[in-house]
Amino acid sequence: MKVTDMNGPEASGDFVEVWFKLVKSADGYPKSQDWEELWAKPNGQEYTVSSIPFFENRVSRGDSIQVTKNAEGFLQFTEVVSRGGHSTFRAYIDLEKTGVQQFAAALKSMGADCEVTLKNLVACDVPRDVMSGVEEYLVRGAEEKKWGLQDGFIFEAQPKELSS
Repeated sequence: MKVTDMNGPEASGDFVEVWFKLVKSADGYPKSQDWEELWAKPNGQEYTVSSIPFFENRVSRGDSIQVTKNAEGFLQFTEVVSRGGHSTFRAYIDLEKTGVQQFAAALKSMGADCEVTLKNLVACDVPRDVMSGVEEYLVRGAEEKKWGLQDGFIFEAQPKELSS
């Protein structure tokens, strides 16, 4: 298993950077930055998010998005076209209680994935089919104070309309 120190797949011609203007919380979080760049794969007129967001709360890995080219020539997120069925959590690991590799291995064994930055900030990608088990593990660890936990974007399947 590979835990990377970058936000996204290895750079290649198949992926592009898309910039997201962060929507700050009421207390100004994240204070350290106004933008987050995520890797995405072009798919016709849309782009599929490939990275796991560390700060952006409007998308998760696998979402299909639209972008525009801004005045500086960068691709900038404009809207979500469709959801990929993934949720994002963030964990700030207490390194005195849990190792990042141990945390990542546990997530991987449950069918989730993660990326690491700043030695102990972990962005967690959770596909919908493993959501309940992973969410239970994440919440339990937060209650035991092994890590701080924050929701990113949480996917909720919309019920299909019944036809009459």
